[in-house]
Amino acid sequence: MTEIKIGSRKGKLAIAQASWVKKEIERLSESIKCEIVYITTRGDRFLRDPLHKLDGTGFFTKEIENILLNGEIDIAVHSMKDLPTELREGLYIGAITQREAANDVLISDGRKLNELKPGAKIGTSSLRRKSQLLLLKKDINVINMRGNIDTRVKGFMSKGFDGIVLAYAGIKRAGYQNMIAEIFPIDVIIPAIGQGALGLEIRKDDEYLYNIVSRLDNENARITITAERSFLKAFGGGCKTPVGAYAWIENKRLNMIGGVFSIDGNKSIVETISNDSLNPEDIGRKIADIIVKRGGLDLINQE
Repeated sequence: MTEIKIGSRKGKLAIAQASWVKKEIERLSESIKCEIVYITTRGDRFLRDPLHKLDGTGFFTKEIENILLNGEIDIAVHSMKDLPTELREGLYIGAITQREAANDVLISDGRKLNELKPGAKIGTSSLRRKSQLLLLKKDINVINMRGNIDTRVKGFMSKGFDGIVLAYAGIKRAGYQNMIAEIFPIDVIIPAIGQGALGLEIRKDDEYLYNIVSRLDNENARITITAERSFLKAFGGGCKTPVGAYAWIENKRLNMIGGVFSIDGNKSIVETISNDSLNPEDIGRKIADIIVKRGGLDLINQE
């Protein structure tokens, strides 16, 4: 019997994601037994400050990667949207799983965003979401709200919030679909890069594990998310930047929407592109170049 240790963050969503990976790997071979090792990351410990005010990158991945590099675990399970575009030396994304719907959603008492009263308090930890929410509705009060999905979903009303905005994929995996008041279309709130998919990170030289986890790789997800990550790389490659992108394949064409936003929600630069080529890095760079030429870097650097 081969034992494989899977590293994951704690919390209901992370547990659900790691448990799914465990089940899928064990399904591949009766000779494999998986154990989940739960790890607390810096992003989990420091909850008071907004993510964009913390130094560095990899807030939800670095500690897990340290243990992976040390050989204490064999696979690290991440939400793809949490992974920096520059991977650490010696590591490789062995699989990008089939993607759940990438949309953002509003959790509220049932009211949609445009039905909320002026001054309504909306919680989010994401600059990308804050910027786009203010573009949609200027009279709301967007407030930093950190914590795991359970804390935010169960506590937002008791803390005086009128709603919170989260990823549909996380809400579904954690079992809170019945609390969704509104699903935002992709072109209304552009998602985070990689949102909706899991990344299974392994040591680059571990051929045995690659042969296992690569069987969970989804070709469409890898192509589209590679395009999105190529786009993000042009703007700093982390979650500190109000940037969103989503790519999809339709009729053998690679399509992509990308946007950058001012933090105050007063301005955005959004572009869409469609190409016969399925070269994801090229299309990501191409749409980034267009937005940079339109002033994208200046826009996201505004305070």
